[in-house]
Amino acid sequence: MVGVVLNLSVGFAPHAVFAGVATRRFGSIYLEVSCWPTLQGVAALIALAALVAMLRLRPGMGWILLGSGLAAAIWLQVIRSLL
Repeated sequence: MVGVVLNLSVGFAPHAVFAGVATRRFGSIYLEVSCWPTLQGVAALIALAALVAMLRLRPGMGWILLGSGLAAAIWLQVIRSLL
């Protein structure tokens, strides 16, 4: 079970934090490589805040998801409209 969750998080993380992800081939291995100029700063900050909260505060996963979702909604609805 832990391996499945880890595989999903490693697979989806680049797509959540970077707007562009390229696939590179090394022999028979295909790797997804992040395009650093397309880094989405707010998404990276929310992910970092969630990581710090999980390691330091140790809330349940529901609280992490709720907090991350609220932070993203506030960014999209309030702060982004002001810019």
